[in-house]
Amino acid sequence: MNHFSVSSQSTGGPMASCAQYSVDSDTPSGSLLPLFPVFEKGGQILQADTPAVVLMPSSFYSVSYQFIASPGSWKYFRILPCINETAALLYASFAPANSDGIASASACFITDQALKLPAFLSFRVSYPETSKPFSITGSVSIASCGSFM
Repeated sequence: MNHFSVSSQSTGGPMASCAQYSVDSDTPSGSLLPLFPVFEKGGQILQADTPAVVLMPSSFYSVSYQFIASPGSWKYFRILPCINETAALLYASFAPANSDGIASASACFITDQALKLPAFLSFRVSYPETSKPFSITGSVSIASCGSFM
C-alpha cells in the first residue's frame, strides 16, 4: 500500500499559493474559456471579473492545463494561453481528433510575468467551424513557485 504525507513548516515568508479552475463550456471558436474556481488558497492567485486569473506580483508561477473536447472526426482544437492579453505561443497546445472525434490537449509551463506587476492569465480556444456544438471540459491548476520580495 502506498501512503505519503506532506509536512508544512513555516519559513517566516508568505504562504505558497495554489488554485484550480474548471472549464465546462460550449464556447465559440476564438473565445476565451470561462474559468470556474474549484479552490483558491494563499491569496496570490485570484479570479478576475473577466475570464482571467490574476497572478499577484512577487513570484514565478507553475501552470498546468488539461482539456478534452469533441471537435468531430479528424478535426482539431487549439488552446492558446494568454498572459496580459498577449498570446503565449510557446505554451499553446494543438489537439487533433481521432476517427471518434475526441481530442485532448495539455501542457504545463512556468511564467515569470508576475515578478513585479500582476499578470492576467486566460485561455483562448479555436477550432474549425462545425455544424454541431463544440463542447470542452477541463481544468487549470496554478501554484506559486516562491517569493522574491
